[in-house]
Amino acid sequence: MGRVVSGRETDESGRVRGARGGHRRWWTVPLVILAGVAGLAVVGLVLFVGLLGYHSEASDDVRDSRSDVSCSKALSFAHGTLPEDASEADCTRADGIDVFVSGRFRMPRADVRGWLDTHYPQAERRTSCEEDLCLERSYASSETEGAYEVRLTVGYVGADSAHVTLEAFTT
Repeated sequence: MGRVVSGRETDESGRVRGARGGHRRWWTVPLVILAGVAGLAVVGLVLFVGLLGYHSEASDDVRDSRSDVSCSKALSFAHGTLPEDASEADCTRADGIDVFVSGRFRMPRADVRGWLDTHYPQAERRTSCEEDLCLERSYASSETEGAYEVRLTVGYVGADSAHVTLEAFTT
């Protein structure tokens, strides 16, 4: 039998019975670290899902602010007028921090150049363009009540027709 030291029984070598050389709980440190990492992961996941839900609701609010508008009003905002012989006109307006107007219409191909020269004589040609013609015009906020930026895209359809796409905004 061993002797008793500090309330614990020791064996012949003086070691406390049941102890493994003082390393009995080596696994507790990695376990605590693992539990902490898992806890942080759960908190991060909850925050991520919460932010995702908030962003989704905010996006819905922006989509809800979009409304149909006459293309005459849309082009007036974009410092132009709708061509008299335009057809298939469809325009929308979104109000938020900024105003964004977009639209599409068809017009006779022969009238495109004259219409652009009349309403957007200082528009610059965009170098990256997937259509036949892409123009943009910037306006200083102090010189205008309408859009600060106007972008026009023209795609020719056959020999007689052109589709015009408009984007105008106050950013």
